[in-house]
Amino acid sequence: MKKKNKSFEFVDFHYGAYICNNKFKTMSAAEIKLTIFELLATTKDSKVLNSIYKQLISQTVKKEADFWDEFSNEQKEEIMASIEESEKGETVPHSQVMKKYNKWL
Repeated sequence: MKKKNKSFEFVDFHYGAYICNNKFKTMSAAEIKLTIFELLATTKDSKVLNSIYKQLISQTVKKEADFWDEFSNEQKEEIMASIEESEKGETVPHSQVMKKYNKWL
């Protein structure tokens, strides 16, 4: 399947690599971003745009939330119990904690 692009003709395109003038070439991250931007700028298909958007957002959210997956189940349960206690107002003021533990700090 041949497609034309203003900078090169690519016969096959897969994961940042392409064939140009019968030579296999790889793309730098900057080239990949520029190519994606050019393709996005000319795409009018909202389904394609929504799909790409969802994929990028899910990757961003996953990276930000990955730390939770690193906790053990016991740690997760302790954190959730602490949050519940805090929401019920079952907390100790910072000043009171500092009075008690200041001698070790």
